[in-house]
Amino acid sequence: MFETDPRLGRTLTSKYGPAKASLILILVQQLGGLTVIAIGLAAGPQVLQYLWLFSILSLLGFLMTIAAFVLAIVGTVIAVPRPTRKREAVFALVLTSLAVLWLIARAAASIATYGAI
Repeated sequence: MFETDPRLGRTLTSKYGPAKASLILILVQQLGGLTVIAIGLAAGPQVLQYLWLFSILSLLGFLMTIAAFVLAIVGTVIAVPRPTRKREAVFALVLTSLAVLWLIARAAASIATYGAI
């Protein structure tokens, strides 16, 4: 199950654990975001009384994106010295980088529109 890398002299653990965790976090965040949008659209005007809940869920999505980005960086750092393919680690880093750029663009648009986040 676990093999020893002769170059590093240590036992390799699960392949790409942090990178896979990063991808799973991004997937959960996207599914959660789509669920919130669907609930908001289905509720109609009554959704205004639950804005506090949407604010908390938005903060949770932001934190999940940052955690996924950190895990993708850690996964890439772990994958670089390994002799195996680095496809999962690079894909996780690219995907989370796009998610972070999207958050920055949304924050900039919100500041430009409303003067606050």
